[in-house]
Amino acid sequence: MSQKFSTKQIVCLAGMVVLIGVGGFMATHVSRPDATTQASPSSNSKQSSAAPAKAEAAEPQGSHVTISFPFDRIGKKGSDQFAIWVEDSQGNLIRTVVVTKYTATKGAAKDPNCLPTWSSKSGIRSNPGKIDVATGATPASGTVHYYWDLTDQQGTPVKPGTYKIMVEATQNNTEQLLSSADVAIGGKDFSVTVSPKLNGAAPQKSIVGNVTITYKP
Repeated sequence: MSQKFSTKQIVCLAGMVVLIGVGGFMATHVSRPDATTQASPSSNSKQSSAAPAKAEAAEPQGSHVTISFPFDRIGKKGSDQFAIWVEDSQGNLIRTVVVTKYTATKGAAKDPNCLPTWSSKSGIRSNPGKIDVATGATPASGTVHYYWDLTDQQGTPVKPGTYKIMVEATQNNTEQLLSSADVAIGGKDFSVTVSPKLNGAAPQKSIVGNVTITYKP
């Protein structure tokens, strides 16, 4: 026997269906939080006072040199600046791999104590901004990696031979840390770790630790 529903009953039943559907959608949505939001740091978490880390370039696939070292920011004026460059066997600058942006845009021109060795080699003081393509933001503390793709400033591949990898850092206004190692380009796999030498009094803290230079033919 068929059962007839009044208009009022039909409206009530329809309302119940809608409410059940909405409730089910809300429950499903709450049980699957957005992955991006979940992965983001909490707004209440303690943030580092260091500058954001530079987005490092991907490691080249072919022959290249890797320069890596622990970097520990001081966070004071006149500190945390560094440059990596390549010289030939006669001491001529072949390529600036990277230099902190402040040095390239302001520091080298304003302060003779800001990376003096690199500034002299690069000629930045007489020609500001000429190496903009090699600049990078001062990274956060941690191990950093930079790569030389075996080309000169014009992007031309260098000839086989011995080249010197230089790393200079300035801290506490007048303290200079300098590291260097020779690499035979065109030879076999090579890796060496060198300690930075200090120009000035012994620092309480060194922003650049031991530098590891690796050649992959």
